[in-house]
Amino acid sequence: MRSLCFGSFAVLLVSTAAAGPIELQIDPTQSTADVELCLTIISTVCDTDTTPVAGSVTVSLDCPIAPGDISLHDFVFQLAENVELNLSFGIGDFDSIGYDVEVTYADPGNPLPPVVVTDNAFAFTNVPAQVTGLLEYEATRTVCTIFESLGYGCISEIDLSTILLDPLDMDGTITISGNDVTVTLDTIISGPIDPKRPETGVFTLDATMLARGTAGPVWPGDLTGDDRVDLDDHGRFVGCLAGPGTAAIGACQCADLDEDDDVDLEDFAGFQVAFEGS
Repeated sequence: MRSLCFGSFAVLLVSTAAAGPIELQIDPTQSTADVELCLTIISTVCDTDTTPVAGSVTVSLDCPIAPGDISLHDFVFQLAENVELNLSFGIGDFDSIGYDVEVTYADPGNPLPPVVVTDNAFAFTNVPAQVTGLLEYEATRTVCTIFESLGYGCISEIDLSTILLDPLDMDGTITISGNDVTVTLDTIISGPIDPKRPETGVFTLDATMLARGTAGPVWPGDLTGDDRVDLDDHGRFVGCLAGPGTAAIGACQCADLDEDDDVDLEDFAGFQVAFEGS
């Protein structure tokens, strides 16, 4: 740990450098998914089961004190229990159990562009995702006959990784208390159970999740949450530079480097010390 001194105060620099991405753990006691399977073979029949959700969500914030934007880096949504989906067509049944079902971010290492946080709310759109797991099933009577005519077995399993999920939209909220970060996410995850015959049926998860984690130390002057202080941060700092006595609000609180509740030339002096260039 070290300090950079200028003017009448010092900016504290922490050796771990920056907040970086924050891994939030999904709380299965406050997170659930309604899992629905609909088959259209004679008529459209659906069944739904509910399970807790576990896993994690990784995000980064421009300002961990009062974020103005948030980026999604990764997620793993794990169905904490097996799901039972039993469809009755009157002339036969389709009974199934889903095992080890997970939905994950399909582009790891490439975070989504940041989205704006307004009144603690945000929305991720067009999020690439993939699903894994197994759906074991047994089709009986006429349903079995129809399945055989379509090239499926009467007793078999569906590898859920073959499902091509539609891009996800996620509505969320974020709250900060000290270093504690809490995020809620609501999303609907859907795709055909057989991409070659999408009319056969659809697998859908309607999930509501709550995840918690701890923000790490912040590098003074990093106003974009990208672990460096450069021209992008300079642009944001200038937008926050309101002068002595004008309260720093929202994400501009991270530009208040001397922690005197405003953003003025003393803070700019500290920013110049921390500035790394383009």
